[in-house]
Amino acid sequence: VFSTDLLRVYYARLFPYDQMFQWLSYGNDPAKANENEAIDKEYFYKREISFTLENDIYIRFLSFRNVEEMKAEIQKKQPHKIDIGAVYSVSPRNHSTVKSTAIKALERELVFDIDLTDYDDVRVGCTPDMMWEKHSWLYMSVAIRIIDRALREDFGFEHLLWVFSGRRGVHCWVCDSRARTLEDRERTAVVQYLTLITGSDGSKAALSSPLHPSIQRALPMLEDVFERMVCSADGQDLLADEQRWERVLAFIPDETIQERLRKAWQSEPDSTSLKRWKQLRDTVRDAAKKQKGMAAQALRNALHTIIIVHTYPRLDVNVSTHRNHLLKSPFVVHPKTGKVCVPILDVENCDSFDPDGVPTLATLIDELDSRKRSDDESTMDVIKSTGMGPYIEGFEKSFLKPLFRAIRQEFHDANEKRAAETADW
Repeated sequence: VFSTDLLRVYYARLFPYDQMFQWLSYGNDPAKANENEAIDKEYFYKREISFTLENDIYIRFLSFRNVEEMKAEIQKKQPHKIDIGAVYSVSPRNHSTVKSTAIKALERELVFDIDLTDYDDVRVGCTPDMMWEKHSWLYMSVAIRIIDRALREDFGFEHLLWVFSGRRGVHCWVCDSRARTLEDRERTAVVQYLTLITGSDGSKAALSSPLHPSIQRALPMLEDVFERMVCSADGQDLLADEQRWERVLAFIPDETIQERLRKAWQSEPDSTSLKRWKQLRDTVRDAAKKQKGMAAQALRNALHTIIIVHTYPRLDVNVSTHRNHLLKSPFVVHPKTGKVCVPILDVENCDSFDPDGVPTLATLIDELDSRKRSDDESTMDVIKSTGMGPYIEGFEKSFLKPLFRAIRQEFHDANEKRAAETADW
């Protein structure tokens, strides 16, 4: 699955150094500093990168002046993992020679980490060691669609990069300049806005009455996944037996309804989870219509809470709220699975993304070994002839191209402002 020999070939022939540099420098290429006054030639040099080497040797506070330096160090050190950190006030490699107060995180993409492990308490059809069985990818795909839509529609962000983590989750990088310069408290506010699951056991949802428009918008997507995966016999089979259904019945704030459903399900042991869910839903809805005020609202919220607790995105708060937090780089190889951390390019149709079908270190090297080599082929010709091709092309077209349109406009505006401020009136 993973070997240092194969990794050496990957870093030599397949890792997209140029594209990664283009992204992380945001147009601040030191080689072009003389062409544009808006370029900060030290920008990339002030970005922290960390390596995890073989035997879990961890090296922080790395930084590189240009893509050539980054490439040389990666090929020399052969990291099993690469993490990306903040852009600091001074180069991180000088952290030991300056006062701690002089080094400050100035910029960092707004990032989100969603891990399948955080759903273990509701993945009742799976054991903790299981990964994408029982349609579990739908936890990630609905999270991607909900978070992506909220970030775009509610916050106005445009440049989002979703990446498969290589094993058990997904990462989101929000790369708008406005997102990169958010203070920690502002990042915390965004995360709080996107967080609904509460309680130490993840059994509560922070719902308002009436429901917030963002939750109203998300509910149809959540209900679809709840019925297709959480309640399906080949999914989590949520109401398959008494132990499972008792946990769900506890959400209903009316013991009479609980008992009525309990007896009905006990009398039909061969009934399906989906049928039981629809029976619960219809029973609670009918009861809510007969109630008024808070009692009616409590019943309606009980249905929403059941769906949300079992399907709503669960974010790793600490990853998002602190600018100095590092996150695994796209396009690295996960050492436990051998899978490449590829971008998820079609957010609207991410249900169809197959986490077990992404390129692996072994399959990519096999592809390299089986292809004919040409003396005049470029590195990108090689990359795009393998299973990495669609992901690199999509990264360039869907992410880098629109991002650089925005960067060029920002540089133009900065130069215009500078010209206006320095004009001799």
